[in-house]
Amino acid sequence: MGERMVLSSGKRSLMLGLIVFLLLLVTIPIIIITSLQRQDLRSPAAQDLRSPAAGSPFVTKSGPNLMVNGSPLRLVGYNWHWMGTACRVPTNTEIATTFSQIKTASHSNVIKTAFYQSGSNKGAYIDFDRYIAYAKKYGLYIVPMLVNHWTNCEPSKATKPSSWYQSGYKQTNDGYPLSFHDYAIKLARHYASEPTIAFWQLVNEPDAGPCGSVGAHILRSFADDMITALKAVDPNHMVDLGAPGECAGDSITGYTTIVSGKVDLCNVWDDYGQAKIVLPSQMQQRIAICRNLNKPAFVGESGICADVIATGDCSGIVTTATLGQRAAFFDAKLSAGFNAGLAGYIIWNKGNQSVQNDIGPGDPTESVLAKYAFGTLKVTLYTYHGHTSIITGIAWSPDAKRIASASQDETVQVWDATTGDNMLTYRGHTSIVTTVAWSPDGVHIASASQDGAVQLWNATTGDNVLTYRGHTATVTALAWSPNGTRIASSSWDKTVQVWDATTGKRLLTYQGHSNVVRAVAWSPDGKQITSASDDHTVQVWDAATGNHVYTYHGHAGPVNAVAWSPDSKRIASGSDDHTVQVWDATTGGDVFIYYGHSDAVKVVTWSPDGRYIASTSLDGGVQVWKAAGGKLVFTYQGHTSIVTALAWSPDSTLIASGSTDLTVQVWLVE
Repeated sequence: MGERMVLSSGKRSLMLGLIVFLLLLVTIPIIIITSLQRQDLRSPAAQDLRSPAAGSPFVTKSGPNLMVNGSPLRLVGYNWHWMGTACRVPTNTEIATTFSQIKTASHSNVIKTAFYQSGSNKGAYIDFDRYIAYAKKYGLYIVPMLVNHWTNCEPSKATKPSSWYQSGYKQTNDGYPLSFHDYAIKLARHYASEPTIAFWQLVNEPDAGPCGSVGAHILRSFADDMITALKAVDPNHMVDLGAPGECAGDSITGYTTIVSGKVDLCNVWDDYGQAKIVLPSQMQQRIAICRNLNKPAFVGESGICADVIATGDCSGIVTTATLGQRAAFFDAKLSAGFNAGLAGYIIWNKGNQSVQNDIGPGDPTESVLAKYAFGTLKVTLYTYHGHTSIITGIAWSPDAKRIASASQDETVQVWDATTGDNMLTYRGHTSIVTTVAWSPDGVHIASASQDGAVQLWNATTGDNVLTYRGHTATVTALAWSPNGTRIASSSWDKTVQVWDATTGKRLLTYQGHSNVVRAVAWSPDGKQITSASDDHTVQVWDAATGNHVYTYHGHAGPVNAVAWSPDSKRIASGSDDHTVQVWDATTGGDVFIYYGHSDAVKVVTWSPDGRYIASTSLDGGVQVWKAAGGKLVFTYQGHTSIVTALAWSPDSTLIASGSTDLTVQVWLVE
């Protein structure tokens, strides 16, 4: 046998050090990789692993349905054709007025207009950028048409011949510096990352002869070539050819030829002169063709004269009765169209008065469009205009008959939840009112102010009951205990204080946060309180003792909002990190992360029936999504500015939302 090797103590130490070093070389990368994997689960790139909610912000399709953010979308709106042409450039006031009417009166979500080369500011797109900016402001999509088959608002003095669709579109013979081919590619490249554009429409009412199969194949080849070129520079937007005219696409065979190619969706019909025919047979056939091809179908234009009478004829005199008759005809058309499978309906035309085919302010057709609008917009039941400054808080009475709203105008106003009539204005505060909360029995309202005081007052008379002054800075949020005996208040002073709602005596002070406490919520079972802070944490603590239960560290920024599920099993929190995170209220473990917002989340509310969560962000609008899994249901865009406050009705069918536009809107969820 060989001799046994014996190491000296120095050599043993050296050997041990080498072993430790090698272990570290193996262990550290594992730790780093594991950490990166955990971090990645919180990133938008890992959204499909943690939340299926967001989907694409661009309008896409799933079979014959339009989609946005993973949810079905119905496009309902108006043509405003001349906006992007050389015919006339609208002023900012005209755009704001028109878009506001489309949004607030019709509750529509789309404008179809021209983006012709004549309106492109010689490729600078200054006006196109203006139109898109206003569309964003009012929550509207734009469907741009890129060229006109006809001569309207175009430098060319001749209707486009078949040769244009074969080769002329690649030549500079239309009175423009660029060929249509090159212009469309340049435009698509420029706006490839703009989700306000719903999709591109190549031509307004394209047509080619000779009629029949030859003309259909000419349009098919033109569309396929242009769509290939556009998709090469803009893969985000779908492309439609436009509603084929009366020649090339007149037969079912010809139309099938045209839309069987690379078009993503079908403009099936431009409906004029058929007021009494709710669903023309040829239009119905085209819808069926496109649905069989798994392509969304929509009506791109539908016009009825303002002086129409019951026979469908234009009488020559516009009256209240004729406008009502037109609205009734449109109602029948939209109903039949959507029942037949349409994904969108865009009528002609939004105007500043109801004449010819124009729909002016107050026209009854506006209400018809509102009836059918859904997907990215829910119908506003009414708007409350009582405040003179930003809305900071909203609360429903437990019986759902009244709503209280707090404002920077230093008032809390109580108003009828059905009519919007003011019932009471409370002026007890001497500074900005920051939040409001209704007692569970409906008798009292608590409101807090920037001066650090919380006032408790009678919800019917407005008489002050007591004033709580335990905080040393602005009070940010209030929460009643479920039995109505205690109130929790959070503050800039980094504390949450719980006090007796009858005597105003402070019962406990929670001091677990290291920065401003933005929100506080009491669990429905009454056992725990949770608070959200600028210190990036949400903390859960015992409501009776104030003892810390655990801290949730999931957010990467200040946490602004927190809400309990009705069964007290889960908590949702919204943050400056653009996410809403839903997590287990017992363990603090993640359930899922909602990535639907593109800016700081400011308000999160859970519906009383537990089915939905509503959240609002600096990105505008209110997103309502399923509490089980985070699938977006719809986005409400009724306000013209940032939404700052939300409250569900007790039966979960309505939401009241307050905004920096100084209004409170009540709108239908289901």
